[in-house]
Amino acid sequence: MIHARDYLITADGLGFSVLSQFTEQNRIPCALRYQRNEQGWSKLSTEQAKELLRVSFPEYLYRSQNWDTELAGIPPTNSFQHRSGKQLARFLLADESEEVAFHDEFIPDDSVVRDARRSLRWLIAEGIEASSIGVSGSLLLPAHHSESDIDVWIDCPKNFHRARVAVEKYFKENPAAESLWQAAYDRRSADISLEEYLWHEKRKRNKFWLGKRKVDLSLNSVPKSTALGRGEKLGRCHIAANITSDTHGFGFPAVWGIEPKSIDMEGAQNGVNLESLRWLVCWTATYTGQALEGEFIEAQGDQPWLCHLSYIKPHWPYLAPAPYNDLYAAGDLPPVNRGNRERQSDHPLMWAWMDMRVSQSFSRDDVRDLVAPVYMGLIRELDDQMGRLFDYLEKSGRMDDTMIVFCSDHGDNMGDHWMGEKDLFYDCSARIPLIVFDPRSAADETRGAMSEALIEGIDLAPTFVDFFGGPAKPHILEGRSL
Repeated sequence: MIHARDYLITADGLGFSVLSQFTEQNRIPCALRYQRNEQGWSKLSTEQAKELLRVSFPEYLYRSQNWDTELAGIPPTNSFQHRSGKQLARFLLADESEEVAFHDEFIPDDSVVRDARRSLRWLIAEGIEASSIGVSGSLLLPAHHSESDIDVWIDCPKNFHRARVAVEKYFKENPAAESLWQAAYDRRSADISLEEYLWHEKRKRNKFWLGKRKVDLSLNSVPKSTALGRGEKLGRCHIAANITSDTHGFGFPAVWGIEPKSIDMEGAQNGVNLESLRWLVCWTATYTGQALEGEFIEAQGDQPWLCHLSYIKPHWPYLAPAPYNDLYAAGDLPPVNRGNRERQSDHPLMWAWMDMRVSQSFSRDDVRDLVAPVYMGLIRELDDQMGRLFDYLEKSGRMDDTMIVFCSDHGDNMGDHWMGEKDLFYDCSARIPLIVFDPRSAADETRGAMSEALIEGIDLAPTFVDFFGGPAKPHILEGRSL
């Protein structure tokens, strides 16, 4: 029998993780996780898997009518190798030889396998029935390495929650294990604080350690989609609801029964009857177990969206609220960039600019020493406000699929070149930042790269059109795609 989290290996050398043991549209719903090459198995990111399937193996893709999303699926009549998580668990528990026979593969008796055996035996010692336990992840292929985590699933809700109680007891009996949370937090590269991370993870009670090896527990009890009723993507929306059932909240996808309180359909494609919303489905593994019965949650859809966020400061009037008004002093300023030769120009326009009241004011050191630190404080306030935005994107799961472009219209002279505002093409006025964050794995090769190329603000709109696959419109948009 095929269970969720088992692996199906195709003749194409693709390793699919089963999402549900229930077939739909004559397919076994799956997610592509690995591809076999000459060196062995290579793990694929979500974006890499999508791109590989769309370009090279589109026959595996289908639109799920029940989940209303694009999934990979393998017809049961296709030829494939089935790697069973329950069968691997039985092998690990029954055999302590140098190598464990498993289908047509041999799993070496290395440190990961030994730790997997120890974790299964610990669960059984805590009263978890062996018949309800399975192993997933890289061990099933096998594609593990010395630093691999261990993924264990339990298909009986009663046994799973008994295991969570055992994990809570484990941390009480092994206080030294608390120090290992820091390493798990660092590996996640989280933008949320360590305290927030710990608050969520500790109450889930679905992780523990064997030495320094992390063991993840999951509930492998995926509801049949037809039992929930046909799902529908609402588009971009914001839902506030009470959790009425978390029976499948630790599964993948995580499914919660909800009592909706409000829904904001701004940007959504269709209206919706609030009373018709009974279930919330989450395909992001990070949020597995994140909400419990009786709690209040907020959630949003994944319809493509755009936010043009414009901050007017830093700008005159140069006034900053506390604490930004006195974060910096004159001693924090860079040296002023100007020389007496600039004042000897015989060009009437240069004299006109330098003779402006704002230029005369900023040419005085006492004015610059008073105003420029406040200007720096306004920049710091801008940094903090963008930090709030990025924290929200991270917590809401949008940082992984949102392109962020930070730019400005101009800088200010602040006394450089005997001028006050943004006049002329000096670096302090015209050399402004352009920072682009591209979340796709395809951008990793150039991540962090810097360029000295000269570009203009009018180049941004053609760049966005080009990036998202739209046709060029040079007769409408000035500039050029970057």
